[in-house]
Amino acid sequence: MFAAKPIQNQKIPFMKSTLIACLALATLSFTSCKKDKDEAVTPTKENLAGTYTLTAITMSANGSDDIPADIREACAKDDTYTLNANGAFTIKDEGTKCDPVGDETGTWSLGTNSKITFDGLEHNIVSFNGKTLVVSFSIAVNGMSSVYKETYTKK
Repeated sequence: MFAAKPIQNQKIPFMKSTLIACLALATLSFTSCKKDKDEAVTPTKENLAGTYTLTAITMSANGSDDIPADIREACAKDDTYTLNANGAFTIKDEGTKCDPVGDETGTWSLGTNSKITFDGLEHNIVSFNGKTLVVSFSIAVNGMSSVYKETYTKK
């Protein structure tokens, strides 16, 4: 096969070496200023406000690992959830309509210690990065406690 010539004792022309140095510098400057996508954001009414879709539901019982728990009907999986900065929320039955239509309205508030309340039902804010909101809540039935996590993605 063809053997490559060694680069020893070869001079790289000045323009070519300058271009390589500029490209290397530009690459470093773009990657070093990149923000971490999962950087946490302190939730406020203003930055939580927006329209979301429910993208995941998991459940853990008595300390078990999270398991998928999305048992919504297909017609409910395209619904949108809108939080308004004035404390109102709307759940809109989008796309494929459920029978009966599942539109809802209510109020929400942001409490202390990473708590968010929807029509009096308190949830914990697990994480929020400005685009993805993860909340959890507990339900106890017959002495068995289950923790549900819901992941909402802002449109």
